[in-house]
Amino acid sequence: METDLLLSFCSHEERTLLSASWAHLIKNVGQCFKDGIEGFRVALCKYSIEIRFNYDFVRNESDRVTVVCRLKERRGYEWQVHTRIEHANGWFYIRQLNNVHICGAVVRTTKHNRMGSDIVSSEMVEVVRDKPLLSAVEVWRDFKRKYGLDISYTNAWMGIEKA
Repeated sequence: METDLLLSFCSHEERTLLSASWAHLIKNVGQCFKDGIEGFRVALCKYSIEIRFNYDFVRNESDRVTVVCRLKERRGYEWQVHTRIEHANGWFYIRQLNNVHICGAVVRTTKHNRMGSDIVSSEMVEVVRDKPLLSAVEVWRDFKRKYGLDISYTNAWMGIEKA
């Protein structure tokens, strides 16, 4: 009888992290962000964390935002997004999008420089409403276990305060 010895040494189970859905936050031209510029910026941060790339703002104003891949100048990567406010309703819409990524890391790491307290607060706002005395250590552990991301104690604490 043959047995797979790898299973006896490596008994972890495959699980999907909550951050996996962040890969679909920036989709197509015409996509709407009803929370305005702040909603777009949070979605962009989450998207870059999950896809594993960094970006720079070419234009970052209250009514329009243009973002390019940080490696565009050095390596010629083409990813970019341009959003603009629709003054009739105050929502942000993607007007131009080149959504081709060739600069992301193949191996997912647990750290990203865009992971800040704004992302923590956007994810933890409902949890904080249910449990107002939530500690920063609990948030830190939850992000490691549920999202697969390392955050600092300061980001956890500030995220709770903002939420």
